[in-house]
Amino acid sequence: MAETDISFLCHVLKKSHIGYAITPLDELVSRLESNRSSSYLDLSYTDSLEIIGFLGDALPKTLYRITDTYKRKYLLLFPFDSNDVMMIGPYLSFPVSEDHIDEIFKLSNVVKRDKGAISEYFWGLPLIEPSSPFSFFLTSFFERMWKMDTVTVVDILCHNKSSESAYNASLKSNEASDVLLNMKAMEMRYTFENDMIRAISLGQLYMEEKIFSSVNNSFLESRAKDPLRNAKNYGIIMNTLSRKAAEQGGVHPIHLNRVSTEIALKIESLSSLSEVTDLLSHIFRAYCRLVRKHSVQKYSPVVQKALIIIDADLSANLSTGAIAKALGISTVYLSTVFKKELEVSISEYVLKKRINYASHLLSTTDMQIQTIAAKCGIMDTQYFSKLFKRIRSLSPTQYRAKSNKSDTT
Repeated sequence: MAETDISFLCHVLKKSHIGYAITPLDELVSRLESNRSSSYLDLSYTDSLEIIGFLGDALPKTLYRITDTYKRKYLLLFPFDSNDVMMIGPYLSFPVSEDHIDEIFKLSNVVKRDKGAISEYFWGLPLIEPSSPFSFFLTSFFERMWKMDTVTVVDILCHNKSSESAYNASLKSNEASDVLLNMKAMEMRYTFENDMIRAISLGQLYMEEKIFSSVNNSFLESRAKDPLRNAKNYGIIMNTLSRKAAEQGGVHPIHLNRVSTEIALKIESLSSLSEVTDLLSHIFRAYCRLVRKHSVQKYSPVVQKALIIIDADLSANLSTGAIAKALGISTVYLSTVFKKELEVSISEYVLKKRINYASHLLSTTDMQIQTIAAKCGIMDTQYFSKLFKRIRSLSPTQYRAKSNKSDTT
């Protein structure tokens, strides 16, 4: 079963233009040991040694998230019971900036490559932001495959010892009583977070009073001098964790995106610390309602995988035949199961998803109609407009004008 799941994951990674490799552990170690290249296209030799250092203690059913010297990310895991290692990446977790390119250029020490080549390389790396649907998909995928409520993610930061030293120095400078208080606050926060995430994943609205009975500002982790900024940062963290819990509960990314964006705006509009508890309650209720309304856990594994393929890239070929081929099943079987469980055909479902996405882009961006049509997998702009008007009773241009008018009133 694991081999089938990993084969499906590889298909999704390939469609998303994200690199991956599966290789025996001893072969990976051998390749890392022989890696003395100074090219920015490779892991540095120091990074390779650090990865080898933790591989011996690496555990099964655990995701190791590696950040190399150049801030590229990799996921490393043992997908099977064997010693085969899967490595996903490289990718970036943040959009490339000129400052990042300047930093890489200084670190690379590559004489034969100019800054333009480095820029082109890093701009071409895939982007998986921590709060993106694809990031949640990856962790949720392994939770399902390994039959775990929450998969353990271990961060490995290569070639950077400064944070550890700073932590040790800070710890030594604190009085013992302060350390105990911090530990108690941390335990309270983790208990609250775990209870909240578990309840959201099950859509348990009735748990709100019990979970929030112990909430106060004391367990907010101080990472910025401004207390209000700390509160907003914690709100961002809880929005991310709650979104992941809702996805674990079976909610599709299109619904998660809408609620997550709305909550992000509420977080930044906070004006006082007294609003924090109400904000966290709102986050809890919003995501619980999503799970109760949109959970897809009742669907069979075949239909769930078909839905993942559709959500992964609406611009792709999403014909019934193409999806059936990706799943390794017959078109007739997929059509029958999908129609039985969702009460609509795959073509009807895909069209609805595409028009919903187009509506979102029309109301939130200034993209040209032909660009939006292409992003929705419809290359013929006139045909796209015809389909859109049939479903929305307005042309794309009229829909955009109406949306803009609503925003200004």
